Amino acid sequence: MKKQFEIFKIYRKSLVQEIDDLSIEQLQKIPEGFKNNIFWNVAHTLVSQQILHYKMSGLNPLITNDWIENYQNGTFPRFVITEDEIDYLKSKLIITAEQLEEDFNEKRFESYTEFETKMGIVISSVEDAINFNNTHEALHYGIVSSMKKLM
Repeated sequence: MKKQFEIFKIYRKSLVQEIDDLSIEQLQKIPEGFKNNIFWNVAHTLVSQQILHYKMSGLNPLITNDWIENYQNGTFPRFVITEDEIDYLKSKLIITAEQLEEDFNEKRFESYTEFETKMGIVISSVEDAINFNNTHEALHYGIVSSMKKLM
């Protein structure tokens, strides 16, 4: 699992770097052909990871419930973001990646509620969820990179 955590942290640092030089307007712009904006995609990775690893293990997520409600699957950008939210997102991307590895090593993930993804992949353990999440992070990193090229 050590390699999976290393990969996860690289994706998270890369996402922060991708959004670091963007204005609020750029983060909120929805390019033609897309349903969401860059900010939503990055916030969605944070929320999905918290659901996949913590909620599905019966643990409290490390982010507030309003973030989960606003950026989980099936949601769309609904409001203007602020600098504080951008700073919160950047900070939480790094903190939650580090905390996940700590919590895993401390064996906090004792149980897991099995589920099937939209693609038919069955996730039955936190290890499965960590592996799946890295693929999910890569997908959204690619979307963010593509959106930036359209600016």
